[in-house]
Amino acid sequence: MAKQNLSRQAKKHLDETSQPAKKADLRKVATPPKQAVAPPKPAAAPPKPAVAPPKPVVPEPVVVAVSPPPPEKTKRPRFVREKVEKKPEAKTKALPLPPRSKKLVAKLMSQNLAIPPKDDRTGLPKP
Repeated sequence: MAKQNLSRQAKKHLDETSQPAKKADLRKVATPPKQAVAPPKPAAAPPKPAVAPPKPVVPEPVVVAVSPPPPEKTKRPRFVREKVEKKPEAKTKALPLPPRSKKLVAKLMSQNLAIPPKDDRTGLPKP
């Protein structure tokens, strides 16, 4: 039979199943013959005492020790940044807008449109 890695319980089971005859013979040889045991003698009943039955035992209430509460933590004051007084702004009159342009390019630019540039100088460097 090949060697196997077995647990203790599996090895024990394997030994019991593979060699039952040897163990049975050893048990018979090892055990001495039993002697006859005499039946136990009945003990004499003790006389009953003439005392009144005892009072029922009432358990005393258990007092649980109460630990003192932990000390209260003091709250730190909330950090608030100091307010700096702002200097009053001098209100100045808004400058008047320039007069409205009458050119076609300016009108198109106000509507987010533009005329494509002229392609008279393509690819030449600026002088």
